[in-house]
Amino acid sequence: MEFEEIEVKINKIKKIYERNMSDTKSMIAILEESTRQEINEIKRYFSTNSPQLYVAINENIILFEDLIQLDQKGVRWVVSEFNPQTVGLALRLADQSLRRNFLGAVAGDEKDEIIGVMEGPPRKKIEVETAQNQILNYVKKLNDQGKIKITGGLVEDNDVYV
Repeated sequence: MEFEEIEVKINKIKKIYERNMSDTKSMIAILEESTRQEINEIKRYFSTNSPQLYVAINENIILFEDLIQLDQKGVRWVVSEFNPQTVGLALRLADQSLRRNFLGAVAGDEKDEIIGVMEGPPRKKIEVETAQNQILNYVKKLNDQGKIKITGGLVEDNDVYV
């Protein structure tokens, strides 16, 4: 991770915010082209240096971890859209809560196949991230169509405002 790249993205976001505070789509587009580590660094910067901008970003960006908000119907839509291999790959780096949420919505052979991929031999990280991005893009499409409701910016334990 290059700090210069992060600094360029921070400056682009600041300029967008200064021009039009409500243009969150353009700010989020910059973040969506970033790695998870870059997103975290950018959010960390704004949490300290521009809390209002941090809140605007955090409320509008949807990350894979935010899929914990999906109800069983939403999870079933995702699982029916993708093969168990893709779902299993995407869940490899997910926390236990998200895994339980997904696995609770499927049964039988499909569930066994997802678990097999999740717990199977090592896979390239890029494969996992690709699977997560495919699922995330589908969920964002459902969210934009109003079929589901996912909000960005789940509050983390260290997100304290005073």
